[in-house]
Amino acid sequence: MDGMFIADPIVALVQQHADDPRELRRQLEALLGAALLVPELPTERILAAVKEELVHLCKEARGRVARLARREAHRGFIVRALAALDPGTCVYPRAEVEALLLALDAAPERSDLGELRAVLIDAGERHRELERRVAAMLRPPEPDELAGLDPQRDSAIIHLAVTYHFRSERVFFGALEEMRPLIAPQANLFFFSTGEFGLRTYKRFIDTVLLFDNIHQWGPESRRGRAAVARINQIHGRYSLPNDAFKWVLLNLVFVPELWNARLGWRPFTELERLGWFHEHIRVGRLMRIQGLTDDIDEMRRWWHAASAAAKPSEITRASFEKLTAQLMEPLPEPLRPHWLTALMVGMDDDFRRACGYPDPPPASLQLVRETLGAIGRLGALLPRAPWIRSLHSSPVYPHGARVDELGVYRRGYTMPRPAWSHDPAATPPPEAHGKNHGYPEGLPPTQHLDEIPELPLPAIPWSEVARHNSPESAWIVVRGDVIDVSAFLAMHPGGRKPLLQFAGKDATRAFERVGHSEAAQILMSNFRVGRVAGPDPAEPTHD
Repeated sequence: MDGMFIADPIVALVQQHADDPRELRRQLEALLGAALLVPELPTERILAAVKEELVHLCKEARGRVARLARREAHRGFIVRALAALDPGTCVYPRAEVEALLLALDAAPERSDLGELRAVLIDAGERHRELERRVAAMLRPPEPDELAGLDPQRDSAIIHLAVTYHFRSERVFFGALEEMRPLIAPQANLFFFSTGEFGLRTYKRFIDTVLLFDNIHQWGPESRRGRAAVARINQIHGRYSLPNDAFKWVLLNLVFVPELWNARLGWRPFTELERLGWFHEHIRVGRLMRIQGLTDDIDEMRRWWHAASAAAKPSEITRASFEKLTAQLMEPLPEPLRPHWLTALMVGMDDDFRRACGYPDPPPASLQLVRETLGAIGRLGALLPRAPWIRSLHSSPVYPHGARVDELGVYRRGYTMPRPAWSHDPAATPPPEAHGKNHGYPEGLPPTQHLDEIPELPLPAIPWSEVARHNSPESAWIVVRGDVIDVSAFLAMHPGGRKPLLQFAGKDATRAFERVGHSEAAQILMSNFRVGRVAGPDPAEPTHD
């Protein structure tokens, strides 16, 4: 079947790149790799990814045509389409499909052929979009080549170009975008409670980067892009998560690069680059089902700045940042670690730095990082453009590149509590209690209001059992009748561990409401429910 791939123009693009005999290209790519600009990326890996996308495109289009084959009318056109789209004999038969569309247009019964025509047009548009993306990944456009593009319609191509031309900054500062949610206490608490953020830090960082890169680079309609969107929504959908927290984290990816570019960029973003970057992330945010996103960049920037400015200095934030930074540096070569740390500390924006309680960086460090990144950026701009397809890159976690189905986790966080069915002898756990999410709902969209938190078939737990969980190793509290296991986040609780331990094994409803927890905090708390308390609180006085 490989011989049939040669006819596809997208494969031809990759092969032309691979067949370039110039030794200079190979030497320059090695030099760029040494400067952390272009990690090793075998052409065979690009070709394999392109072939997968093309076969998937053909199979999907053929399946849609096959569903129309149940109708007897226009059987000849359907048979021709099925034959042309057979992935066993071709990849994407652009010429055959275009010829078939012309025949459909000339048919006297055109009004009855609309569905078949729509399938073929859609497949052709997706093939052209894939060709456009692959061309931009193999030879990223220069800023002047972007002129005339629409920042909203062409956001994907603009995003690919920005990522390439500022790839050294993406390498150095990508971790800041990942860790910046630490300045929001509830996000800090939740990330560490799942166990993944603190114990598998580097894998979590790489997985998140690769999931988003598969969407940005290959497109949400591609095989890789669809799988990445589904994985992101599957991972997040195991929990009730505040919509505004999602929105804020997404906007970090939009506006944090603006901040470090203004202070440290080897050249400033153009207005087109800034807008294209924004619209591409907004598009992905909507795929993640985030509400409240608009296409007004100034409105979103004001909202994000206001949310960021509300962060207060916290020892927990600082300790979390330092712990994660140390873990992220472990895979780096020893000589590189102090330089990466210097760049990271200099790259922190003012709100992030204030939340960690750090002073402003010394002017000498700021100047050193600016000059270093400037030199790398100018070098990269002078050298021939080479593919920087990060979704296919090797890493210490995935030395041969990663498949989308390897990214993320396929279960609820292993340090998260489970419903306490064993404490209700009369209860029969529902079948889903033995599944990957242990009876908690799956597929949840971001939660906007408390009344959207789903009810759970939780077991009844007697007060005598609740009272037994009164230690740091196992701490349960009762809030409005729900039994909440707070063991996983004692150390990360914004109010400290003392208030939680004070009410461990007891009813904490009055204290909880007196503090006035935010709606976001209450939404997050719902993920730690393990049961419903049974009967009246024995600690409360009774009245005859």
